[in-house]
Amino acid sequence: MKILKIFIFTFFLFFLNKPAQSQVYHYLTGKLIPDAQAGDLIIKSGTFMNYKADFGTLIVPENRNKKQSRLINLPVVIVKSLSENPKEPVFFFNGGPGQSNIWHWWFPEWMIKHHDIVMVGYRGVDGSVSLDFPNSFDYFKQNDTLFSQNNFNVINKLLSTDIRKLKSQNIDVNGYNIVEVANDFEAARKALGYKKINLFSFSFGTMIAYVYSLKYADNVNYSIMNSAHPINYLHQNKKIINDKINQLCNLWSNDSISVAKSSDISKTINYVMNNIPKKWNNYEISSDKLKLMIFNNLYSSQDIAMLFQTFVNAFNGDYSGFAYLSNNFDEHFLYKIKLGDCFIKINSLNNGAYLKSTDTTDSTIGYYLSVAENKFWNLLNGNNFDIKKIENTQTNKYLKINTLFISGDIDVVTPVENVKNDLLPYFINGEMVVLKNFSHDDIFVLQQKAYQNLIEKYYLKGIVDTSMYKNLPFKFNLSNSFENMAKKMFKEKNEH
Repeated sequence: MKILKIFIFTFFLFFLNKPAQSQVYHYLTGKLIPDAQAGDLIIKSGTFMNYKADFGTLIVPENRNKKQSRLINLPVVIVKSLSENPKEPVFFFNGGPGQSNIWHWWFPEWMIKHHDIVMVGYRGVDGSVSLDFPNSFDYFKQNDTLFSQNNFNVINKLLSTDIRKLKSQNIDVNGYNIVEVANDFEAARKALGYKKINLFSFSFGTMIAYVYSLKYADNVNYSIMNSAHPINYLHQNKKIINDKINQLCNLWSNDSISVAKSSDISKTINYVMNNIPKKWNNYEISSDKLKLMIFNNLYSSQDIAMLFQTFVNAFNGDYSGFAYLSNNFDEHFLYKIKLGDCFIKINSLNNGAYLKSTDTTDSTIGYYLSVAENKFWNLLNGNNFDIKKIENTQTNKYLKINTLFISGDIDVVTPVENVKNDLLPYFINGEMVVLKNFSHDDIFVLQQKAYQNLIEKYYLKGIVDTSMYKNLPFKFNLSNSFENMAKKMFKEKNEH
């Protein structure tokens, strides 16, 4: 392993997604890296978010299970600590699958007071191989009915075609799973010379952090898992969704302004979910896409508040908010992910038992949303794609790593119940913080000083301090709305 460091004064970060190649090229300059070997790290110095940083190209095997595997490269960003004697670095694991691990969307500047922050690009999204499935992507965009049996058959054929295309480009699809991603992080740790590291993971990233913890426990100092997700568990549970919605309805009933809009919000939601029109003012409303978007907007308190207002408006005859959500599926759902990477990583997991399980039919929102989510994952999961399943990642192995789980009590996406049942019991030195009136993304947004205090003390001393958190009411009344977004979107469409 060698490290080459090239100094420059400053530059703008720009990641190139190049086609897979037999030779290895620097991800920033595009220049051939001579005599590249697995484990090499080529470094440039610059700035990230106005802080000193090193930008690396990490050389790794595409498939470590093959001796003659070709090499690929991944971006590595190391934001340098402000301390002359920094503590253990913090390695970031973002959500997904299908999303980048270069964190532009949220950056904790306070963390670099004591630690380097390290972001290793996710293979399949960042670096030299970008797993796009354009044919399947276009089909999702062009069809309003996603979950018919005919669509399952068509999408299965399209996905098979996309897989064959990757193989024709000499891309080894069995190299793009979360075990290999965890191995990439270990390669980066070795190349950078860190003895011990801290892990900071979120949502899907907690699955990768879990695998890293299983394989490289001796290298981990502290691990923080935000909105944790048990590995191999994609099934959304109807009862849990209904329970969370009921929690939110109870919060609504305690807000006098909200009650004035709907005295029985649960009844309002149930009526609307069972009476969604196919059109509103000549705009199509796709039931399948709308249900996925409703679930997608349970990720944050702000979106939940707008969603509840949209239910009230729809009950009163204005379905423009739902028309907006349905028509905006492509941009806010599909465009967030690299579909090929998402597909391959999902298919490498052992999800069969969960995805085959079904809930009894009823007319609750939990039933409608769980069916939509589970059918979507079923669209991207199959046994006929010649993608090997990863092994030895079951959540029944005990770990001694000091781990802090942070979850929101109204998180529908990665429910606290799953963490308590399927993760926490297997972490001997695990602790859990459940934040009241917090959803999936709220952990990073709400009460940020309290969050900073919690994270800093845990990484420095292993102390779980929630004393700065306040019990604040849920805010249902917002100035923005999906209806306002609908007016803007439909106006733009009419102008074109």
